[in-house]
Amino acid sequence: MDPLNLLDDRISELERKVLGTRGSAAASLRGDTEKLSVLEALSHANQLLNSALSGREKALAVMQRISELNRYMDPTFEDSTMTCEAKLEIILARERELRQDLSSLEQAQRLVSNVLDNQNAISSMQAVSGLSGQLEKLTLITIDSVQGVEALNEQAQDLFERYNSIVKELTRAFMVLDEMVSAEEQRGKPKKKSSE
Repeated sequence: MDPLNLLDDRISELERKVLGTRGSAAASLRGDTEKLSVLEALSHANQLLNSALSGREKALAVMQRISELNRYMDPTFEDSTMTCEAKLEIILARERELRQDLSSLEQAQRLVSNVLDNQNAISSMQAVSGLSGQLEKLTLITIDSVQGVEALNEQAQDLFERYNSIVKELTRAFMVLDEMVSAEEQRGKPKKKSSE
């Protein structure tokens, strides 16, 4: 079989799978219902795009710079612009920090392996997991205690308010009595004679 015919058959099969039997997606671009091939649909979309951009210089300038924008948006863009010497200088400048990070990671790995290898640690973890029921009971007791303390605080607050109101009333009563006693004392004093 001829490779060109094989390629043509594969493209036709792809068009059939992508566009369906009626080619409605490509036909909607053109505005008619006849079946379009993928190449015709792409060509027609390109023509529509070009006609939409004609007369719009700013949009056209952006479209012409899309490849440049894609290059700037590439995550490896910075690496591609740096020379090997610049990368080496950055690594050497951060050497102390990188060595500290490596040392910390090695220490953490040793600690994890020691804990996992230590049978006592494993049995301790299993014992801790067995104590979860007791922890739940203690949590409930603590919650009840906190609620009891809150109730006692409210009662104490009420008692302080009552005490303050009683002291206030007694103070007011003593002030009234003091005024009354002072007035009686003033009345009971002998009056001085004006002739003397």
